[in-house]
Amino acid sequence: MPSGIPVKKRVVVFDEFVQQSLKNNTVVQGQVVVHVNFLSEDWEYSGIRIWPTTYLIAHDSDHKSKILQVVNINWYPTYMQLKGPVTPFTLIFEGLPKSCTQFDLVEEIPQAGGFEYRNIKRNQSDVYHIELS
Repeated sequence: MPSGIPVKKRVVVFDEFVQQSLKNNTVVQGQVVVHVNFLSEDWEYSGIRIWPTTYLIAHDSDHKSKILQVVNINWYPTYMQLKGPVTPFTLIFEGLPKSCTQFDLVEEIPQAGGFEYRNIKRNQSDVYHIELS
């Protein structure tokens, strides 16, 4: 910007309702990363997939973090052949509320057998390693 040209500064003022709403709905910037090792004894004959209705559900609130991206696993409806007795994949979710200290990973699907991992204790990095079977 050339020197000598005055710059107007704008000040944005939120009313009390908006300030309180923003405070109550603040989530951690960034995302939550869940590294999964999927264990299977009959891996040669099995496949897995992940539904887009997989969430991180915060305890003590009604907040659900949506799944954003997957690595090394297919989206529903396409099954992926397991790679061995341990098949690693990664799930990336929206951030959790700052107040969240514990949460569940739940794949909400209209059939039996959805992924589920309960009572995950929150850490500062928001990167987790779990095993599912």
